Amino acid sequence: MQTILRVLAYVKRYWVAEAFAYLCMLGIAASRLISPKIIERIVDLGIEQGQADMLLNLVLLLLGLTLVTGLFRFGEGFLTESVSQDVSYDMRNEAYAKLQSLSFSYHDRAQTGQLLARITSDIERLRMLTGRGLLRLLDSLVLLVGTTVLLLRMNLSLALVSLAVMPVIFLIMRKYRSTQHPRFRDRQNKMAVLASRLEQNLYGMDVVRGFAQEQKEIERFGKVNKAVYDVSQAIVRLGSTVNPLVVLLASAGSVLVLWLGGRLVINGSLTLGQLVAFNTYVLQLVGPMRRLGFLVTGITEAQASGERVFEILDARSEVEDRPDARPLGHIEGRVAFEDVSFGYLADRPVLESVSFVAEPGQIIALLGPTGSGKTTITNLIPRFYDVTQGAITVDGTDIRDVTLESLRSQIGIVMQETL
Repeated sequence: MQTILRVLAYVKRYWVAEAFAYLCMLGIAASRLISPKIIERIVDLGIEQGQADMLLNLVLLLLGLTLVTGLFRFGEGFLTESVSQDVSYDMRNEAYAKLQSLSFSYHDRAQTGQLLARITSDIERLRMLTGRGLLRLLDSLVLLVGTTVLLLRMNLSLALVSLAVMPVIFLIMRKYRSTQHPRFRDRQNKMAVLASRLEQNLYGMDVVRGFAQEQKEIERFGKVNKAVYDVSQAIVRLGSTVNPLVVLLASAGSVLVLWLGGRLVINGSLTLGQLVAFNTYVLQLVGPMRRLGFLVTGITEAQASGERVFEILDARSEVEDRPDARPLGHIEGRVAFEDVSFGYLADRPVLESVSFVAEPGQIIALLGPTGSGKTTITNLIPRFYDVTQGAITVDGTDIRDVTLESLRSQIGIVMQETL
């Protein structure tokens, strides 16, 4: 739930548009609660009693209500989609900016496909949640509560019969959510692994073909793809069972109402218009109950996506400016390594007690076999990583005592590969 609340904090930035969207939603819900009462009067007064003028007036009233509802639907759809697009725009920008600020050690551990999936598909699921998802959830709850109150006021015994399935549906949906949430998260993680595998294979296609490893790579991709398929099938199997079950239970109430209500009409305890209105309300319960099934699925999936996105936003960079860091002024360019040790992993040092000085204007060549630490040395100068022992100084100033931006802005790097 904490994840959903954090997502709603982004929606809060656009609270004016969102508030109008929810007002439109309430207008739609109100019209749906009023319509059956108008239909009741059409049947009892216009048709049963033969009041033609009353029939015309009530039909025109129902038509006007339908037109107003259409306007509310337009406003609701436009505003919610606009807000959801704004939210996804903000979240993608923030996630991308966060990735730019995280240290190289984070990117060494993270898979590119995982990061791509979180910024694209995971944020898209959150967009859908902040768009129609939450609105439909509240709309369904308003209709359920409003319809239930009206049913109880119209006929207590019929209402209790039609609402008897509600606790059962609630328990089913609660169990469904607790079961599906870990599956959704597992599927999204496996999808990210699949994307990483594909990205790596396409990037190294010349190497794969050069060593005739096409079949081996196909088999490796197939195993990852099969893992995605298996967890997706498990999700589909449960969802395909629960949603029809919810609709079946909700529809059973409508059938019972027709039978018991029909007997009350025959006995004169209920008018035909009241029965039609009552059954219309019962049928209106089916829609929200059915939507709640799909909404629980969507919210559960969005929660898993939100957790993955916020893992990026909450990540701490291992290389940051110190609180008292100062800008580095103009430099001559004297670089000194003073007893520097470093390792990407704590128990595997790459450099041990390295000391040397590069004077301004000197051309320094680093020679050594693969893995000897040449690239590591160049990465330590702009503080892509921090040394584990010793110090690196520029013109006598420890690079950890100056801001990263001022340090890196005075360093020129020519990579082997273009960006």
